[in-house]
Amino acid sequence: MGDLFVLVFSWDSQESWEEVVRLREQILETKMSASANCSGSRKKRASPRVPMVIAGNKCDREQMSASLEEVHAFVSSLSCCAYVETSAKKDHNVDKLFYELFVLANLPMEMSPALHKRVCPGQPSQESSPGFGSRHRGLSIRRRLSEAYGMVAPNVRRPSIRTDLLILRAKTSLHLTGIDAFTDKKPRREVSCVIQ
Repeated sequence: MGDLFVLVFSWDSQESWEEVVRLREQILETKMSASANCSGSRKKRASPRVPMVIAGNKCDREQMSASLEEVHAFVSSLSCCAYVETSAKKDHNVDKLFYELFVLANLPMEMSPALHKRVCPGQPSQESSPGFGSRHRGLSIRRRLSEAYGMVAPNVRRPSIRTDLLILRAKTSLHLTGIDAFTDKKPRREVSCVIQ
């Protein structure tokens, strides 16, 4: 189960608004049952703090099925919830949506997508463009770091914990046996003769 949520409905579909309301209730019920199972008590607990942003997508369209007053009334009655009108097609308020989510969740603003530039793996780098070196020679290190890029690499896998355990086992067996796991040789001090 997640820790923070973005629930999106389409302004031209009343059913999607009803689905957002249902999903929000389902998320809160799941969080409450999970916290009750962890604590083991059967007491009625206060609803957990779940940062949530409700996004009304397709705000650029003129035809709206959901009621704006209904949406505002619903969101204002909730704690730890914000509402943002967006248009994914026109990239309108998408950064604001994530900003609101980060504020609600008390996350560092450095993680906000608005502060990152997207670089695709096939995109030519600036370093290969003419005049790159002459243009950036006089800039300070602070300026160069502020223009740093983040790279989104598809299909990247995080090393598994199994790999970490295998590496750790190899290191500890090397230390305990005194045999180098890579060359299968004993350390020099054990091979040489000792005169007593």
